[in-house]
Amino acid sequence: LSVTGLENFCECPWKYFFVNLISIPATRNKYQLFGTAIHSSLESLIKKRKIEKNPKDFLIKSLQWNLLQQGLSRKDFKEYLEKGTKALSGFYENIFINFPDNIQSELNIGGIKISENLTLNGRIDMLEESQKGEFIVHDFKTGKAKSRKDIDGAKPESKNNYFRQLTFYKI
Repeated sequence: LSVTGLENFCECPWKYFFVNLISIPATRNKYQLFGTAIHSSLESLIKKRKIEKNPKDFLIKSLQWNLLQQGLSRKDFKEYLEKGTKALSGFYENIFINFPDNIQSELNIGGIKISENLTLNGRIDMLEESQKGEFIVHDFKTGKAKSRKDIDGAKPESKNNYFRQLTFYKI
């Protein structure tokens, strides 16, 4: 069971059945396609950061290529290339350059046995080992910043899915 699978089940058991058990692909909107392009670009940067002569340029070129793979309209492609370039440039210049060399990208986590009938699986966007030997999980998001109440489900309209995701990371 993954966080996404649990979310699908909570939304509708039939959605879980068709998407997670039978594997019928769901359509994705332009925001999800943008998120996929950002994640893929960051994954490429993390994996090739040591061999690229100009990692920031590589990141932006990777974004352009990944956006082209998403099948966006020309208008959406142009909008998301501009938005993504600005976001990734800022992320690279202000945050990424400060990460240590030991970061890992897109780690598949599988087989965490909770009980005889329940095994957790998931994927971590980026894992960093601290100087104390602890691990820091980074989860990249392309949406608007969320308040604590949005994350923990205290707001009536919040879906509580970020809290579930954080709980899975903690396990």
